[in-house]
Amino acid sequence: MKNKVISIVTINYNDKVGLERTLLSVRDQDDSGQIEHIIIDAGSNDGSFDVIQKYSDGISFWASEPDRGIYDGQNKGIRNSTCNYILFLNSGDVLANKNTISEILSYKLDADLVYGNMLIESQNTIKVRLGKQPTKMTLNHLLRDTIWHPACLIRRDLFEKFGLYDLSFKIAADYEFWLKIFSAGVSSKHIPVTFSKFNMEGLSSDPKNRFRIITERKQAQSRYFSRITLLLHRDIPGFFWSLQLLAKRTLYRILVFAKLKSA
Repeated sequence: MKNKVISIVTINYNDKVGLERTLLSVRDQDDSGQIEHIIIDAGSNDGSFDVIQKYSDGISFWASEPDRGIYDGQNKGIRNSTCNYILFLNSGDVLANKNTISEILSYKLDADLVYGNMLIESQNTIKVRLGKQPTKMTLNHLLRDTIWHPACLIRRDLFEKFGLYDLSFKIAADYEFWLKIFSAGVSSKHIPVTFSKFNMEGLSSDPKNRFRIITERKQAQSRYFSRITLLLHRDIPGFFWSLQLLAKRTLYRILVFAKLKSA
């Protein structure tokens, strides 16, 4: 019997519908023998426990108890994982299709981070678009964007080497971890696989949390990079990106105005 390769960690709090959706997507994989599924529930009172019990035969480990937030829950999942790689698939998110795991495993997993693409689902689940990550992960990208959690395998021993998620970051601890390991020179590899379908109803997608995300990301950036590095790889590229966006919007308005005038 082959050793399992991927630990899928799902955190949940009072989202029994989303939890069942996630559980079914993992359960339906055509290569489910290569994965273990870990459920960390934060002491839900909406019937999530019943959902866990219903599908317990497909769950390798579960716990239901109060915690200190999403990253505390994910840290618990990391501690109880046993596979070489970890994939975080939060409650409500699903694997892209029934062949996702076999598609991932068809590639050689020989990097610290193995990442791909992701379907992004609107909050009302009506619109879905394909989000693509860069084929080469660069500092310029990380300082202006992030690596998508539900579309990235993380080698488990990275957490042993660099530590678990820093709970002082309430909404961007994964981003702080990316910067920490990237600055240490870990290896990364992009594979042309759509890993998951991400639901925009999560904490990090809430517009109300936008300012806090920006603030925590800047704190993390200042922790690992000098001012000159941030100027060269974040501020200057960001300035030119803003100019380019402004030019595109201006051109669009001119074309719309010209079309209306000629009508």
